Order: sequence, then structure tokens, then C-alpha cells
Amino acid sequence: MSDRCSVILTMRKRDLPKADRALGWPPDALARRIQDDDGQVVGLYEDETSYGWLDVRKTLAKAGIAFVGSHGSGDEYMGCKFAAHGGKMEEVNVAENGDLVVTVDVNRKGRIVPRRMEMKAIRQYLRLRRRAEKEFGYEK
Repeated sequence: MSDRCSVILTMRKRDLPKADRALGWPPDALARRIQDDDGQVVGLYEDETSYGWLDVRKTLAKAGIAFVGSHGSGDEYMGCKFAAHGGKMEEVNVAENGDLVVTVDVNRKGRIVPRRMEMKAIRQYLRLRRRAEKEFGYEK
């Protein structure tokens, strides 16, 4: 048995058929998971997903489908926020309240030093989220 959690994923409604095809799922398989629909952008919800729907998210990103979302924590991993745009996807760990989590080290001088790879992932996530949301028509 694999680790389970809930996933919320936001994407353009017009990308649903392309997403179903990329996943090899029947037509309207993703449409049955819609929780929110503003006419152009839909929010999908899936409960009890395996490892935060990682395989689904990787497939959607590879197919060039823009999306943003989050998943809760499982027994073996923290919750995360994720974003995809232009064939790239990034995810970052979050605390139970949804705040980003950054792991730090303490150097010999006692200074706190954020881990470079995590900072790089956070910057990439923020870039991809901004691009995806722009594609959705969200303005900040």
C-alpha cells in the first residue's frame, strides 16, 4: 500500500481533454473531479491520492499543461505546493498552515544558512506559479 493524501490542482478548463489524453484516461475523467469552475479555470480535488498524485502531475507537466496546486502531508512526506508551466514542474514543502518550509544548516560560525537547492526550488516554483497564473488570466 502506498502513502495517501488529498490533492487540489487548478488548471485551465480547456486543457481537460488534453490532460485526459496525456494520462490515458477516459474522456471527462478529470472533469468528474471538478470542485470549482469559473468558466475558464477549474479546481480539481482528489482524495486519497498516491504520493500526492506525483505521477499524474509529472505527466501533465510533460504534456505542457499549466497548473498550480497543493497536496497534504502523508506518512512519508510533508505537504507541498506545486506549479507547472512550459513543460517544467516544481514543488516545495509546506508546513501544516501552508507556509513554505526552508531547511537550513548552521555553519561553523553559528550562522543560519538556507540550503541552496531548496532556495533554487522555491524561486523556480514562484516563477512557474506566476507564469501559470498569468496564463489563467489571474492578475496581481
